[in-house]
Amino acid sequence: MSLASEAYEAVGDTPKAVPLLRQAIVLNPADADYYVAFAALCLDHDSFEIGIDMMNAGLLRITNEPSLYISRGLLYAQIADYDKAEADFNTAERLDSGQSISVYTKDIVELQRDMSDKTHPKRHCRYRIYVRS
Repeated sequence: MSLASEAYEAVGDTPKAVPLLRQAIVLNPADADYYVAFAALCLDHDSFEIGIDMMNAGLLRITNEPSLYISRGLLYAQIADYDKAEADFNTAERLDSGQSISVYTKDIVELQRDMSDKTHPKRHCRYRIYVRS
């Protein structure tokens, strides 16, 4: 189902991609990659709160998965909730100190926070999520 979801999204048919990805999560709720893929869709389509809700659901099932914290942190950064974003990146780093992406994301959020304070309070930057293999 995840592959079908990716195919639909690739041709711009998000309304078909989302339910397939949700179905994949329901059928295999312990697979973090499905949650991360859902977060990527939410980032791509400015559905940040929905993405945060799904990451919260994932973290209830998979409590020690750094990629879920990174994904949720990126979503929090998009709604300018920088303290929660930074907390999630710190948690991801604590869970897997070898995961350099969490250090990178913390730097990006700090830069974005500085830019928001100085330029435009509603400005949002966009980032891609990288899934660990």
